[in-house]
Amino acid sequence: MSRWLRFYVERLPPAVLLLTGGGLALSSQVLAWGRLPVSLNQALGAVALSLVFFLELRLMDELKDTKKDKVAHPERPIPRGLITPLEARRGIKLGLTVMIGLGVLAGAFNLPAGLLYLLTALYLWLMFKEFFVGSWLEQRPFLYAISHQVIIIPLCGSLALLATGPLPPEALMAVVRPGILFVGSFFSYEICRKLDPGAHPVLGTYRSEYGLLITGLMLLFTLGILALGLILCQGILGFASSILIACSAALTLVCYIIFARERFKLVEHAATLLLLTTLWLPFLVVAFTPRA
Repeated sequence: MSRWLRFYVERLPPAVLLLTGGGLALSSQVLAWGRLPVSLNQALGAVALSLVFFLELRLMDELKDTKKDKVAHPERPIPRGLITPLEARRGIKLGLTVMIGLGVLAGAFNLPAGLLYLLTALYLWLMFKEFFVGSWLEQRPFLYAISHQVIIIPLCGSLALLATGPLPPEALMAVVRPGILFVGSFFSYEICRKLDPGAHPVLGTYRSEYGLLITGLMLLFTLGILALGLILCQGILGFASSILIACSAALTLVCYIIFARERFKLVEHAATLLLLTTLWLPFLVVAFTPRA
């Protein structure tokens, strides 16, 4: 057990897990329905589903990247032997079993929420298998990234549906709009954290594969997805909050234009700020806005 704790402390620190999983769960519910969860159980249930998802995703990614990490990052837990590949595979099977169990449990309270979480678990497994076309996808990093980012939409939908009873007429749009917003912010962060010109070629970063110009256009595309999410969520976020997120997105783009070539870490920091703002601002705005 201590080895597993060390593994996650290194590769998914508790603060990062809670900031990411907690923010995604709570803000998905807020952006879907324009209010806080009715009960504490709704909020905690969504947070639990979200945290288990991110724990499983991290373990899958670590195992998938073992060959690359042996070359580029031999100090990471699996390459250095803290956790063996066999143990990681067993952990993945256990995690999928937990996700299925949670999906069934969630379905007992809200059937569509449970079904969407089970769909998320299935899609996550397909991601782990790289949709059985891994060699083809590896030659197309941007398409690979798109295929992996879209999982956020059913995940956010399942989290949002836990905060409602019978589905209202606007349910489809309600569960889709937070997903679109978060796809934009997560995808933008994903691009901005892979700009190191000194990264080992085996890692196949966007910068090494496409160059700074094309990578910048990709970032513009992902920020466009975020902008669409902002438009869809503006009625709930309000003008001031939407502008704050938009300014954070603009800062990320400006940092990319100015600093991507030499001071790439500043771009990653700006994208991190954008991600955290997007994840937590919707919840905080509704939580601290006085009710009429």
